[in-house]
Amino acid sequence: MQTFKAIVLDMDGTLLTKDGKIPNKTKNILLKLKDKGIKIFLATGRPISTSLPYHQELDLETPLICLNGAVVYDRLKQKVLSQAPISFELINLVKETVMDNAKAMVCQTFQSNYQLINLIGEQIERYWPVEKAGVMPGNDEPFLKMKIMFNSKSFASYIVNKFTPVLQVSNWGDWFEVTSQSVTKWTSFHSVIKQYGIHVRDVIAFGDGVNDIDLIKNVGIGVAMENALPILKQVSKYSTSSNEDNGIFHFLNNYHVS
Repeated sequence: MQTFKAIVLDMDGTLLTKDGKIPNKTKNILLKLKDKGIKIFLATGRPISTSLPYHQELDLETPLICLNGAVVYDRLKQKVLSQAPISFELINLVKETVMDNAKAMVCQTFQSNYQLINLIGEQIERYWPVEKAGVMPGNDEPFLKMKIMFNSKSFASYIVNKFTPVLQVSNWGDWFEVTSQSVTKWTSFHSVIKQYGIHVRDVIAFGDGVNDIDLIKNVGIGVAMENALPILKQVSKYSTSSNEDNGIFHFLNNYHVS
């Protein structure tokens, strides 16, 4: 049995069930491993505000990696450790380019979501909690991630190809997420574990989406959930049951990590 020093978890579709809960079996095994000294990390596309309750529920002391790695936060010190802003020039360029083909464009800071394009009205709240139309952040609150929903997958693919040379793009089909160039969950997580003296071969990662690909590919054991996208399953060496069926618990238990 290989000894591991850290576990990194995506949240939506991985750690959490569809109703936003951490299953009891999963929670208990993670708490048990944490008590044994294994470091548990959360790496999510969510902003800090909606990630903190789960970080606290698991009583984690490790940095919280949010917005696909664009911000790293210390919950105990209530301090942003690092953030990677997207320049206003690039924000405006993307907005001008997608204006005629986007249903919605939301820009996220470390604490709030702001709507720059909204052609779906109040339905936008089904996807993201947003500030009122016209409200913009102050100069001390830079944009860290964009989420854009398109009318067609073909135009979304065109935008991915256009902006990939200057931005980090996660393509989900008819919508995508954008962070600063080379900023991913993986790059931020790798930077964090170096500070703990943890080697990537001593890490287990769990994920389900396109923003988890680099994470799953680069750690010692990358695990795709049963409900993961096919593109993630193609790069993962291991798999487990779904987020609705205690997938994290079953893998850790069967692999005798506990």
